[in-house]
Amino acid sequence: MIHKALITLLVAVTLAMAAPAPPKPAAPATLTAAASAEAALKAYNAGAKTHTKALRVCYFIPKDRTGAKDYLARTQGTMLDFQAWFSSEMKRNGYPGKTLRLHLDKAGRVIVHIVRGQRTAEKYTYKDGAAMRKECEAVLRKAGIADRDETLLILQDMMHELKPEAFTQTAPYYGGGSFRQGTAWCTDCRVLSVANLLTPGPKTWYQRRGMPRGQYNSTMIGGMIHELGHALQLPHNRESKIEARTLGTALMGAGNYTYGRERWTEGRRKGSFLTFASATRLASHPLFTGSAKGRTIDPTAQIETNFDHPTGKRTLTVRGQVKSANVPAYAVVLYNDIAGSGDYDSRTTVGALDKDGRFSLTIKDIRDGRYELRVTFCHANGGVSHQKMKYTCKDGSIQFDTAPSKAFSNALAAVYRDRGRTGRAMKIVE
Repeated sequence: MIHKALITLLVAVTLAMAAPAPPKPAAPATLTAAASAEAALKAYNAGAKTHTKALRVCYFIPKDRTGAKDYLARTQGTMLDFQAWFSSEMKRNGYPGKTLRLHLDKAGRVIVHIVRGQRTAEKYTYKDGAAMRKECEAVLRKAGIADRDETLLILQDMMHELKPEAFTQTAPYYGGGSFRQGTAWCTDCRVLSVANLLTPGPKTWYQRRGMPRGQYNSTMIGGMIHELGHALQLPHNRESKIEARTLGTALMGAGNYTYGRERWTEGRRKGSFLTFASATRLASHPLFTGSAKGRTIDPTAQIETNFDHPTGKRTLTVRGQVKSANVPAYAVVLYNDIAGSGDYDSRTTVGALDKDGRFSLTIKDIRDGRYELRVTFCHANGGVSHQKMKYTCKDGSIQFDTAPSKAFSNALAAVYRDRGRTGRAMKIVE
């Protein structure tokens, strides 16, 4: 039997998601690149075995707490909202039919694993994410999920309500992972619900900052799906000026503060969206494909790259060819990251590979400054390989610090400690 509170919440989820108008489809060039990438992925996965991997949702309750009010129904509703949002955004980017796989029971409800912490809330600190994951893994093993290669969203009952509608926290709030496993650590509280994205609501305080309750939910639910993106191997990236006008804020940029904002503002302000770069990477992630093929293989490849940057033109063209790979590459993403602001302001350029593995991508309108360029190749099993280099643009001309390296590295799991959650600056640990 479905609990009455869950029925009420699921109705609210449906209404909340139905309110905004559907986003405009991606540009024709984007859809063409997506079609090419999708064709390569279908060819790779043809006849492959499926797997039972899905996002494992854990609700972590310190031993001196009992769980925030209605936590089960609210958590299930939020996960369904995420799944629907990913489905919509993947479709808009040219990858229809793909979305996040959730762990469901026979009745179709999201399974939430209840984890009773070994310590009191005050004994868990911001740095205790790994310890919390170990406690969650012990509960998962008892449920028959013994493989450590799992992707977890750990929602913690560790918010402090100093006075009515005034919240603060010092809990782990970050995420990281690879195509095999990952973790997103987030914090729950009693007013955190997609139903509260429908209206501005009463004034709520978070970390001493006042805001409408709708904005608080955009911030905290947005933080959850942003950290989940990191758990799914997504790095930060920023929207273009055109995207900011037409779509809103990139989820993996500052979109962790704007998720669902179009709902409680009744369309007056835009919310968060998934960039084509992020969608193209998720298109091969095992939690989006359901394929088990190549899951244990670290991608290696022989790739030839060349860089063209005419003097004074503020452009950089990267062209080359994937000569060979143990797992086929299907797309390349350029992350052009200007110095400052961590990597939140990385602008992306995406292209598919032709039948011979060739590609050519151009970054335009590069303003003067210091940059790190990351050339990321997406492999069909969900893995990625990178080439990194630094350069300076001065008076429109580009000068690399050293000759671009021919070396490529496999992606390691990274933990992204995002800004503004517990008053700490963002830091990346690899």
